Amino acid sequence: MRLHRAWPIAAVTFLALIAAAAFRTTTSILFMPIEMEFGWTRETTSLAVSVNLVLYGVTAPFAATLMERYSIRRVAPIALLLVALGSGLTVFMRESWQLILLWGVFVGLGTGAIALVFGSMVANRWFKERRGLVTGIFGAAYATGQLIFLPALSIVVAQSGWRSSSLTVAAISLAIIPIFYSVFRDRPSEVGTTAFGGELDEPTAASASSHTFGSTIRVLIDASRKPAFWILAGTFFVCGWTTNGLIGAHFIPAAHDHGMPATTAAGLLALVGIFDFVGTILSGYLTDKVDSVILLVFYYGLRGLALLNPRKLTDLFRGNEETTDFVPESDEFLEKVLADTRKRIFNRKLRQVLTILAISAAAIASLWGGYAYTQTKFYVGERAGEVVIFQGIRESLGPLGFSSVNEHTGIRVENLTEYSRGLIERTIYATDLCDAYRILGKLAENTPEVIGDGLAVKIAECSTDGQTNG
Repeated sequence: MRLHRAWPIAAVTFLALIAAAAFRTTTSILFMPIEMEFGWTRETTSLAVSVNLVLYGVTAPFAATLMERYSIRRVAPIALLLVALGSGLTVFMRESWQLILLWGVFVGLGTGAIALVFGSMVANRWFKERRGLVTGIFGAAYATGQLIFLPALSIVVAQSGWRSSSLTVAAISLAIIPIFYSVFRDRPSEVGTTAFGGELDEPTAASASSHTFGSTIRVLIDASRKPAFWILAGTFFVCGWTTNGLIGAHFIPAAHDHGMPATTAAGLLALVGIFDFVGTILSGYLTDKVDSVILLVFYYGLRGLALLNPRKLTDLFRGNEETTDFVPESDEFLEKVLADTRKRIFNRKLRQVLTILAISAAAIASLWGGYAYTQTKFYVGERAGEVVIFQGIRESLGPLGFSSVNEHTGIRVENLTEYSRGLIERTIYATDLCDAYRILGKLAENTPEVIGDGLAVKIAECSTDGQTNG
């Protein structure tokens, strides 16, 4: 069986993402030797990483515009070259501003240009089936880089110095450029094939060239008016802050400051990378089968539990176990001690109650928010041989369901064409209720007699609204 061209494209995309991850996962092991050699403070090296992270985030949406206008095949190698220059030229630096320029600007722009938006574009263009799985694999590139490069480069730093580690990252990025350029193609049509799993509606060259930085800003402004944008932006901010800003950048230096060898700390982060790799790919697989909202509620719940400090919680719910043979000097002094003790006990119990209420409120709000979002969805399915419009999502959590019948259409499944019956059996998701009516109209195009008068009116109204909005 011949391998579909989409898979080699995915492979070189994965390699390019690993090259970016090679630098992003190794900055923490370079902090200490660079600080010791140049006498710089942790604030200086952290500033370089902060600039890197800011440009990494700001660059991504505009990189998508560049890739649409000038092709991924041209933009990605330039991004890899920036990563190579930003890492390799550090061996010649003498001033702290040079570190900010190389680590912050060069590598920030390079890694931002081939961030997840790059992988998403490749997955959307080359995969109609298994798109979620492929996106998950691309997301696992960071974990793969962490797993491969952290232990290896920490040993290189310990044995040969930080310059050898920087040159290694630069060499890896440069080596991937010709491989990527020779294998990669922007669209299936360029090599006379289709996306994996079938045809896709690809934009024309004219529509691709219409993407400008101004249009990108307008899209961001329009998206910022929607609550979902800020919810996702806020959650990703927390993820980036805790994962990249704290753990990724400062775990190894902090562990070293507490007496742990850098190689051991790097090994622990690599262990995290193993679970990250498995979890990211599994998450990509699940997005093809389970609504993303359910997955996000579960993921963020686990992240919240992981950030709780068990020792602080234990201390919060544990009384003072210290005992002393205290003898008061007078009754007045004893009364004062007892009053202070009662006050401390009251304050501790108040903190316990407030903590329980806060955790409970956060959990309830998260669960209710996720459930409320599912009720904005609709899909067309089958129940007892009848075509039915459901509100919610098809997935369930054990005995808990997230959908209910919104409308019985009166259309019998057996009266539809074989093709329409197959679609109904697999479930057809709709963006809103009107879209569900439009779907019913398309399903019954060849058998209009199965649609009742009342339903026909709703389909006609929604079809008219859809044409007007279009």
